[in-house]
Amino acid sequence: MNEKLINRCSSRIVMQSKYLNKLWVYGVYNSQQQLVFMSYGTLKEIIMMSPFKTIEKFNENEIYTSVLIQPCDNKIAAENALSHWIKNSELEGTTPPFNIYNKSYNNRYFIQCLENGRYYQTASDIVKIFNVSQSALSNHLRGLPGHRSVKGLHFKYYTGPNPAEIEQAGGYKLLSNGFGYKSVPSDDPINRLGITDTEKREQIALLVGRYGGEIW
Repeated sequence: MNEKLINRCSSRIVMQSKYLNKLWVYGVYNSQQQLVFMSYGTLKEIIMMSPFKTIEKFNENEIYTSVLIQPCDNKIAAENALSHWIKNSELEGTTPPFNIYNKSYNNRYFIQCLENGRYYQTASDIVKIFNVSQSALSNHLRGLPGHRSVKGLHFKYYTGPNPAEIEQAGGYKLLSNGFGYKSVPSDDPINRLGITDTEKREQIALLVGRYGGEIW
């Protein structure tokens, strides 16, 4: 009797269907079984070796092994899990050598409102929550002359450890549970569920007035 095909093939995918559409934190090993890269992506991106194959250290003639580590529901959870696994890999917190050549790895950031101290994942969330202009916010974040604030509010890019809470447009926030994030209703007076435009304007005015509209 012929040997089973599963025992004759070195490449295989072990998967439950519920994980097919998740973002996966994964590691890549070189032919010497050294962990050289860690990131997250869809299964298609991992199989296509994106963005790994665009890194200048990538050797198209070398055999690499990708290891699926953890499925995540969203980008924030994936970024948090990636940080966790880098700290807890065999590299003991040292950045995998190929990661330093990956621009997207070194350019993740959040945005913080200085008036309320809250964090936001994207500029689009801020535009929707505070009803401000996308272009005005962009000019403010880039520090262009004449844009010291946005309707009296001040924002800055934040690149430190992942925040414990991250506001989401629509009345929700991502809340850290120590390992990942879960989405829960926001307790921010400006971003609470069901808030009207009039109530939002009043809350923003209170927030700006608390600091006199100028905090630099």
